[in-house]
Amino acid sequence: MAGIYLTIGIICCWAALTIKKQNTLVFLIAIGGFMAATGRIISISSVGLPEPNSLWIGYLLPELIVPLILIFTQLKTNSKIKKQQFL
Repeated sequence: MAGIYLTIGIICCWAALTIKKQNTLVFLIAIGGFMAATGRIISISSVGLPEPNSLWIGYLLPELIVPLILIFTQLKTNSKIKKQQFL
């Protein structure tokens, strides 16, 4: 798992540095994070919440919140880029 998270971190940094060129990549990263949260929710619902409960909820909340932030900020960036193109 560490290799996957490291690679995704590198991809996220690259996407952040080239944010004006990236569009689909940012949405794909957000979907990947959201799918991780979905998998964790399915696991918790079928097996139960592991101990300590607060730790696993702490893992779940960023997986749910960060993709929403990514999508919102990318949509806002897209609208700014479109406004600049018309000027």
